[in-house]
Order: sequence, then structure tokens, then C-alpha cells
Amino acid sequence: EVPQIVASGVQIAAVEGLNEPDVVRPYTPTPVPISAETLARVRDHQERLYAAVDGRWPVLSPSAVYKVNWDAIYSLPSDITNAHLYPSDLYGLPPQPSGAVLPSYGKPVWVTETGQFTYRKWVIFPFNYRWQVTQQMQRDYLRSQIGYLTANGAQHVFVYTLMDNNSSFLGSFDPKQGWGLFKEGGYPKLAATALAGWTPS
Repeated sequence: EVPQIVASGVQIAAVEGLNEPDVVRPYTPTPVPISAETLARVRDHQERLYAAVDGRWPVLSPSAVYKVNWDAIYSLPSDITNAHLYPSDLYGLPPQPSGAVLPSYGKPVWVTETGQFTYRKWVIFPFNYRWQVTQQMQRDYLRSQIGYLTANGAQHVFVYTLMDNNSSFLGSFDPKQGWGLFKEGGYPKLAATALAGWTPS
């Protein structure tokens, strides 16, 4: 497939083979070590990918979700360390510098996922506890998080994700549906406008 992509005029910045191979779905609240069986499959895949690319493009490591797996995953053949780092608390608290500590394995680091979802105010019965992340908060949190990541040495930072997916019956009350920089239909949220042309200082 790569020759056709190149022939179409698309420029390839890097090649990634596996996305979050250490994830146990649904996500667990505590770090989960990758199993030996899964790691063996990931190693085989990454070694074959690296050999096939043969230096034509940089190869990203598989992306790790849990830091407990960094040593195992980032020891695999790659040119770039591929991290997924999100603010440590996604439910209304701003990101902190501690949540943007990058892996250090002697290679450039790309953060190919970071993000913040928006959702409307809701009440958890019977505690009457209200959570909400507004568009303004998403905008400010993303700028803070991207600033922390680049200050720590990330070469590139990619925001997850482009557009909301409000397929849940809860709609905008479901936090997991509001990751987008744009609402469904393409309407830009405040973060999309704020990040356009913006460079962290």
C-alpha cells in the first residue's frame, strides 16, 4: 500500500505499526503490565515493520498507555519514541507538569495523542456533585498540556481528536464523546480556533 500512497503525493513523516498494544479494554484505572504473549506478538510485528521500512522513513515505536510498559515497548526497534500522554485528571482539573513527563530512551519523542474532552454539567446521585468541562476549559487545558509537553522536549504533539462523536444516548453529558476540536458537522470549538497557528512559547 505504501507505493500507492507515495505516488498520490502524500508525504510520509513516519510509520507507526501498532496503536496502544498494552491496552486492556475497557481501560483499567491502574497500570496493567503487558503480558509476555502479547509482547512477543508486538515484538514480531515491530521487527518485521522496521525491516520492511529499511530506513526509507522514520519508524515510531508502538504507543504505550501505561508507564509500567515503557521499558518493554520502547526497547523494540524504532527511530522515534511514541508516547500517549493525557492530563492526569480528565474530569475538570487542569493538567499539571507532572503529567507531561516524557519517556527518555535516547530517541526523539513524539506525543501522538493528548487531549481533553468537553461535556456538560451533570449530577451524580445522591451526592449532588457537579462535574463540567467547558469549551473554555478544553482550550486552556490543551494549551497548557501542549506547552508542558514541548517544554519537556516533545518534537511533535498531536491532539486527539478532530471531531466530536456524540453517538452516546447521553449526548453532550457523556464526557467520552466530546474529544473533538470540532463539533459534529464541522463547527469549530474554542480550542480549534485557539490552536490554529499557535506556537507554544
